[in-house]
Amino acid sequence: MENAVSISHLIKRFGSHTVLEDISLELAPGTLFGLVGLNGVGKTTLIRLLLGLLKPDYGRIAVLGHDPWRHATDFYKQCGVVLENDGFWGNLTVAENLKIFANAKQIAWSAVREYLDECWSAFPFITLGKKVKHLSRGQRMQCALCRAFMGWPQVYFFDEPTIALDVAAYEHFYGLMRKAHERGGSAIISSHQLETIDTLCTKIGILQNKVVTLVSGTGRQEGSAEWLVAASDDLRWGRIIERVTGSLAFFADGAWHCTMDEPARIVPELIRRLVEAGCDLYEFRPKTQSLKDTVRVFYQRGN
Repeated sequence: MENAVSISHLIKRFGSHTVLEDISLELAPGTLFGLVGLNGVGKTTLIRLLLGLLKPDYGRIAVLGHDPWRHATDFYKQCGVVLENDGFWGNLTVAENLKIFANAKQIAWSAVREYLDECWSAFPFITLGKKVKHLSRGQRMQCALCRAFMGWPQVYFFDEPTIALDVAAYEHFYGLMRKAHERGGSAIISSHQLETIDTLCTKIGILQNKVVTLVSGTGRQEGSAEWLVAASDDLRWGRIIERVTGSLAFFADGAWHCTMDEPARIVPELIRRLVEAGCDLYEFRPKTQSLKDTVRVFYQRGN
């Protein structure tokens, strides 16, 4: 199956300044990818490259099989987008703005009205006859999200989509994103609100020093994950753990610590071997940390 996003050896420069250097990334269909990074590291630049708003200096980009720089109409019909500018014309009404985008995507207005009734009836600010310039910043962001999910496209690009939202609108965005995901949608979400990324995303990348480093949705570096085996400090258990996992095991804070490359295969075997040896297991789980902690450690290490 074709990837939602494929990036190969991407380089982007502005004059003599290199912003992105040799980035390669593969996102399978249905991936909700969270993009994290400090201000100015190139997150918005990467999203603009994926949308064809900027041209790569080197490398290959494919989104849903399209080269974004070719600016194909069929490509943009399959995208839902919210960038730092909401993209609405202030002197036009909400309805007039939505009709422009619906026409561009060849979505019937009757289908848009059904979508509004189903998904946005709880938000009275979306009065179709109201001019956008009279809406607050948060309301305009909600209008932008309303437009992005209209027609349920296949891939979404969000740059700080929740920054101006109140609590109700924030939860509503979560619901819409989950609904889009259930329909097979993929997304790239750039945000400094790590709770949003950690809750929604199935894959997470930190952009720093011109490259993207992947972490898992649970806040751990991809690859070998650390596990805790709560049992006594009997060295026999440590030796069994090391034989089965092939990694060093050490005892601390009431549990054995080890790493596993393939937990789906290793965990059942390890539990069986420990129980057969007479080990009383109190707890067996992956050691997780919040995305906030992972990002903090990442920067402290100077990656």
